[in-house]
Amino acid sequence: MIIKGEYRLKYLAVSHRWEDSVHPDCDDVQLQQLQAYLQEHPNIEYVFYDYLCLPQGGRAYRTPEENLEFYSMLSNMALLYLGADVLILQDTEYNVRFWTRFEAWLSMAMASPEGLKRAPERETRCSIKRIHGTGLHIEEELKNEYATGTAPEALEILQGEKIKITNQGDKGVQLAKATEIDALSRRCAKGLLNEL
Repeated sequence: MIIKGEYRLKYLAVSHRWEDSVHPDCDDVQLQQLQAYLQEHPNIEYVFYDYLCLPQGGRAYRTPEENLEFYSMLSNMALLYLGADVLILQDTEYNVRFWTRFEAWLSMAMASPEGLKRAPERETRCSIKRIHGTGLHIEEELKNEYATGTAPEALEILQGEKIKITNQGDKGVQLAKATEIDALSRRCAKGLLNEL
């Protein structure tokens, strides 16, 4: 079960910003950080890195089967960042991008009878590695933004005009999914459901 942490330690999701529209890691800096993380965490068996795990190339370039797979995975992406350990590769633009902020919030959240909320520091599932000269203040800004981290507060931040996204449709789908997961987590944490 995702909310019970059964996917932690064995599964890793990487949260990163694409550095270019066709390739996320132009100088292999992200790859080097991921390799170092995996050497430090030999228990990790599975890694989700979107560029390698989702069919790429845009809707017009994917086959109908690839499009079906892509949108099915996209609609359930929140569960991955809520249940797995997460490696955040934070650059100077990480905090202003919707997808990265969304993934970061989920990686810092936990289910409770009150819904999704900020996990205590000892139970956090994310590790932040700053890349490309990103300062500590940017890391602290991200952590402080979700200090309380309830779903309504996080969703309000994510809906802000300062948060950039390439595909506005993704934002609507993910915010709706987060609201659904928040409600389900309340019921699961209270023992009313066994869905997550």
